[in-house]
Amino acid sequence: MALNNGWIRIDTVSGSGDAAVSVVVLEKNTGRSVTRTETLVGTNAHGVEATATIKQDPMGPFIVIDHIEDDGGEPVSVIDVDGGLYYIVGDSNVDFIIPGESTNPAITDLNDVQGQDSVWDVGFSIIDGGVTYENVMPELSIAGQEQFSGVTPVIGTTRQYVFKIPFNVNINKETKRPIGIIILDDDDVQATFTIEQNGISDNDNP
Repeated sequence: MALNNGWIRIDTVSGSGDAAVSVVVLEKNTGRSVTRTETLVGTNAHGVEATATIKQDPMGPFIVIDHIEDDGGEPVSVIDVDGGLYYIVGDSNVDFIIPGESTNPAITDLNDVQGQDSVWDVGFSIIDGGVTYENVMPELSIAGQEQFSGVTPVIGTTRQYVFKIPFNVNINKETKRPIGIIILDDDDVQATFTIEQNGISDNDNP
């Protein structure tokens, strides 16, 4: 007997008289709400059955900021002195995303809901199951937006997705400075990230 459904693999170890199987969990359940289950049914030569159910609980809601990318899709460890367009890249399974900046005074347009071509105008991207969804708007239910109509399973419930959130950085005419980034959902889940921006005196060197 052998079973591999993507998240669990079950193999027969022995099976003469008493039967034994091995169970290997292949991946964690990164969804926010759906419990995975697999029921095993064993039947002997006399038709007597025995069952066992394997369950894997969901991870619960989470947000992780992994890195910052430039407009060419390359990860960066420091923002250029001239600023420009960058992306917050991370993993999550929540249904509601609110990006923001914790730096004061603000260096980016993350807090500016009126900013031209900001995430509040153009939205952000989600990559789920190899499919990219564009123009996902913040501060709204993700699953309830038009591009996710008919998509099953409901996004984030059974697995995590990747988000790419655009933000524009102002030119830095002073010394190197930190930029604080925060992402929230509509509950108590949040992630923070800090990246530095070079200043005039740093000559674009990290």
